[in-house]
Amino acid sequence: MNKHLPHLFSFIQRDGGLRAELFRAGIGTLGVKVGNTLLLLAISVTLARILGAEKYGIYTYVLAWVTILGIPAQIGLPNLLVREIAAYQAKEQWSLINGLLRWAFQAVFILAIALVSVAAFIAWKMSEHMGGEHLATFGWGLLLLPVIALGEV
Repeated sequence: MNKHLPHLFSFIQRDGGLRAELFRAGIGTLGVKVGNTLLLLAISVTLARILGAEKYGIYTYVLAWVTILGIPAQIGLPNLLVREIAAYQAKEQWSLINGLLRWAFQAVFILAIALVSVAAFIAWKMSEHMGGEHLATFGWGLLLLPVIALGEV
């Protein structure tokens, strides 16, 4: 295994082909994912120490609900956008890409606001079963729903 590493690294440096480019891009993507995971771990540990166990639990519970609510707000548009933008880009139809992105952002934003309204109404109806801190955190979390949904698009 060790005798193949120098050959691999020389292949990456001297070959300008598609395979080398994909390998370099894969290594870069892996580095970003590892860095993201380490950063999320550090943030989680810091928040848990600052907030304490109970408040951190409320935070993660609300964040999980907001993330789950963000899925229907996207209505499958991320996959559609990847496919359609690639097709429009191949045909160099830049105005269609612009219009598609504008329509997608508007649709997701309107649906996210509708979901925020429904979730806020349900939380208000269930407010006697929820603590004040839970309800306030959920309300603040719902404000993130359009941001999360639009971020995925």
